[in-house]
Amino acid sequence: MNNWKKEYEVCYQIFNVSDGTKNIEYGSIIIEAGSKDEAKRAIELQLQNILGFKLGKITKVWEY
Repeated sequence: MNNWKKEYEVCYQIFNVSDGTKNIEYGSIIIEAGSKDEAKRAIELQLQNILGFKLGKITKVWEY
């Protein structure tokens, strides 16, 4: 049984076109999860309906 808590920084990009101009919004969010795959699944479920969403790099930030 693993009781350690881990926090991951999940980077993402959102592509959209507005008035003929291509815009890219970069962002990141910190999420607590048991593994990188779990963090990835949680973010994809939360942001899957956003058109132009692309998941980026996932890095472990903290473990306690």
